Amino acid sequence: MTQFRALLLMSSVCLIVLGVFDPSGSHQAAAVEPSDTLLYVPIAASGYCGAFYDTFDDPDVGWFSGTMDGVQAKVTAGEYRLTFTQSGLVWFVAGPMCAHRTYRVAVDARWVGTPGNFIGLLFEIEENPARAYLFAVNTDERMWLVFEVRNNSLNSIIPPTGNDAVLPGQAFNRLAVERLGDGITLSVNGVAVGQLTGVTPAATPVLAGVGAATYTTQQAADARFDNFLFESIRE
Repeated sequence: MTQFRALLLMSSVCLIVLGVFDPSGSHQAAAVEPSDTLLYVPIAASGYCGAFYDTFDDPDVGWFSGTMDGVQAKVTAGEYRLTFTQSGLVWFVAGPMCAHRTYRVAVDARWVGTPGNFIGLLFEIEENPARAYLFAVNTDERMWLVFEVRNNSLNSIIPPTGNDAVLPGQAFNRLAVERLGDGITLSVNGVAVGQLTGVTPAATPVLAGVGAATYTTQQAADARFDNFLFESIRE
C-alpha cells in the first residue's frame, strides 16, 4: 500500500497528518501510526449564525486562502479552488460557517484537467476530539465512498460503491449530506445513494467543509467547489 499525507484543516485549529489511502486497484484505505507534525493555521469565522450559502463570488468570506505544503487554495472566478502540486496528497478544508447539530450540507464539486483521486464533502467536523467524515466521489471510476477521520487516522467506513448518479470526468457533481438524529443520508446529484445509521450526534455543534486528493502517480490536480450550503434543519 502506498502512503501519502492527509491534512485536515479545522476551522480555527490546525492541520493534522492522518493516514494512508491506496488509489490503485481496490481503492481501500487503512489506518497507520500518525505523525506528530501539527501546522497551525488561523481561520476567520463568519459572524452570522444562520444558514451559510456561498457562491464563492466574494473572496473575503473566510475560506482558507494561500499556499501550504504543496497545495494552493483560493477563491477565483466564482469557485473555491484547491491546486495540488504533489502526488498522493489529500486536503480537507473546513468552511467559515457557524456550527450546527442537525443540518443539511451540500456542494458542487468538479475537477479541471486530469481528474484526481477523490473529491467531496467534509462533514460532522468536531474540533475536540478531532473527528470528521468525508463523503466523496471518484469520477474516474464513477464511485462514491465515506471515510471517517478519528484519532489521527483515516478509515474507509463505506467502501467505494459504483453508482450511475456519479457523473464522470470534469462534470460537476452535487454532493449532499443530511443529518437527522442518529441517521445521515448521502446523496449525489439529487439521488440518495447511501446512509450512515446509528451515528451518535456530537456533544457540541459541528462544522463542514470540502476535501480532495491526488493519486500517488499524479503530479498535479485542480479541484473546484461551488454553491456550498450548510444549514440547520429541525428534527
